[in-house]
Amino acid sequence: MPASNRRFAAARRTAAPSRAPRSRLKLTLTWLTIVTALSFFTFTVAAAAAGSKPDYAAAAKGLPKDQPRIVIKSGKQEVCSVTQAQLAMLAEQYDVGWMTVTMDGAPADLVTVNGADDHDMRKVLGEHVKCKLVKEKHIFYLPFDAQTS
Repeated sequence: MPASNRRFAAARRTAAPSRAPRSRLKLTLTWLTIVTALSFFTFTVAAAAAGSKPDYAAAAKGLPKDQPRIVIKSGKQEVCSVTQAQLAMLAEQYDVGWMTVTMDGAPADLVTVNGADDHDMRKVLGEHVKCKLVKEKHIFYLPFDAQTS
């Protein structure tokens, strides 16, 4: 056997092992990390965008229980307490409906007033109307809100 073949055979036996399995493992772990991060990001953005509901019950809890409570559904949503006479005036001028919410485990009726905003309500009912702003429930996973981005 020529000398060059022997040297080549000896070099193959004593050379450092191939790094191919280690680099494949590193590449696989890198891609798994990327895919996992993108999946989590997509899930959180979709979950935050899907879960906004007005919380009428929480707003209505802070108002007197012995008076009718109305929901103003335009612009900023509010729940207000009014007297029976004020409710009759609203029913004459605006389209009203009913909504039932659960407060402290019991159903409670709210009157919905469509087409009126806060300024119109104050003009019809006077300035002595007690209202609470309705907040929306948000699911917040990441350091930003997907609805405002």
